Amino acid sequence: MAVLQAVIRGLQEYSPSAEIFIVEGVCSKVSFDTMMAKLGVQQLLSTKVQLLNADELELVEYPNRSPSPVRFKTMWAPKLLQKVDCCLSVSAFKRT
Repeated sequence: MAVLQAVIRGLQEYSPSAEIFIVEGVCSKVSFDTMMAKLGVQQLLSTKVQLLNADELELVEYPNRSPSPVRFKTMWAPKLLQKVDCCLSVSAFKRT
């Protein structure tokens, strides 16, 4: 959480008006809300920082732009990616 908090803080300092979406999913029997509460993610949220359940977002198929895809020629990811100005990936902050 400290890393995620530092990333959010840095983004807010650079662009105070930015809307930040934390997109995460869970791969366990524990509910999304329970898992996020247990991890303390809610403490990072505000009017400009929202938490979205990746498992509930509309998905679209994207081409794998690697010049030589190892396994998949396409990938499914949230449609939301088409509407954001920037996408950062922070290493997983949960264990499943």
